[in-house]
Amino acid sequence: MPSFRYQLFILFVAGLCIVRVKSEICFLSLPSDPALRPIFERTFGSRTILRPYKSLKESNNIYAEKGETIILHCLDGFSLPSNLADRASIKLTCVENGIFEVNNKHLVGDWSMYRPHSYSTTTTHRNYPDLRNLYFECKKLGWTLYESAQVFRWCPEYTASYIIAKKNVNKSPTPLAGLCYDTGRFSLSSVAYNIQPEEFKISKTTFDFSNYSLGNEIKHFQSIEDEGLTPLLFEDKLFEDWFTFGNFHYAPLAENIKLKDITQKFSSLLNVTWWSNLRLGNWKKYRNALEKHTIKAAYNVISGIGGKLEVPDSSGCDNTTDMKVLVDKYDRHIPAYIWNYLEPIENTSKEFAIIAFNSPFYEFYEEGDIVFCEDICHKITWLANVRSTFRYANMGVMFCCELDDVQKSARLDNFPKKNDTGDVPTRI
Repeated sequence: MPSFRYQLFILFVAGLCIVRVKSEICFLSLPSDPALRPIFERTFGSRTILRPYKSLKESNNIYAEKGETIILHCLDGFSLPSNLADRASIKLTCVENGIFEVNNKHLVGDWSMYRPHSYSTTTTHRNYPDLRNLYFECKKLGWTLYESAQVFRWCPEYTASYIIAKKNVNKSPTPLAGLCYDTGRFSLSSVAYNIQPEEFKISKTTFDFSNYSLGNEIKHFQSIEDEGLTPLLFEDKLFEDWFTFGNFHYAPLAENIKLKDITQKFSSLLNVTWWSNLRLGNWKKYRNALEKHTIKAAYNVISGIGGKLEVPDSSGCDNTTDMKVLVDKYDRHIPAYIWNYLEPIENTSKEFAIIAFNSPFYEFYEEGDIVFCEDICHKITWLANVRSTFRYANMGVMFCCELDDVQKSARLDNFPKKNDTGDVPTRI
């Protein structure tokens, strides 16, 4: 009989320990979508350890022991709770009975916003709001536009330099692309970026922005976009008719699949005027070949525009046809050329330029007036299966050039000069 009472006593003590241990742990819930989960820091003595959301493989909960502090970070602010929308972080301390204390005097009001909708409100004996099973969700992270504190070397004098970057916790933003932009005409000149395989791990994997510090963040881009970044507007009826007849449209200058997020967010900033037959014809064939090639190869790329599109004009009295630059009421024009400067990062091949004539009026010119270099597309092995149509005018004429030939021709006013391309990875 004593042994039975002893067993009951042991079970009773064990139960108390289980209840106590359970009450010494706090937890909070995170969304199932990894893109919306906060990054969090745990205390580690006098330091903290930064943990990305990817570490939550099997559960959407974060646990903390009594006395432990967790800091949650949402780089673009929290979507839930809504009163944290303008804040990038919040500090939570596990105090007792599974309760988190919010160590921020600015966070007041309806604490129910910090819990899933199914959780009811109570108050503890120490007058803490009952902060158990809290729920936090980030705004979907986007890319941010910054001014560059220094001008990019390859940008024309009439353009400004901008950097698109992603914010980070406890370190500088990660740049993705550099833009040369004409703010007077609301026109993109060029965009520099890197394309590479996912597993690419050599030292020079992206353009190096170490020589270019971030300036002011452009915080109200949407308002500027709505008010000012307008499509081409023509006062000349002839120009308007040719624009319609030519089947031109607006699309991003750089359309690599890895740039999809930024081309969606900054669409009007990155858009240029394309001749549809080119973009959906030979340029698309080239772009697909490049994406297939860069499954195993990595490139630094500058995409740009050049020249001014001309249209036929037969309005004179002598029955001759002249070519006139198509220009809108804000002195903006359609680029005559779309080009890519391509530099292989591993130096497995020589850098070169691929250039496309962005016009349906090829037949109005001599070939030498359009193709201004010795075409070397036949030397580019990964273009072998697509280059056969590069001289088919209805799909957009394309050709490949040595860099020296482009620079000597002076046909592309915003193409990088020789001293700007010698070491591009250390210049952007």
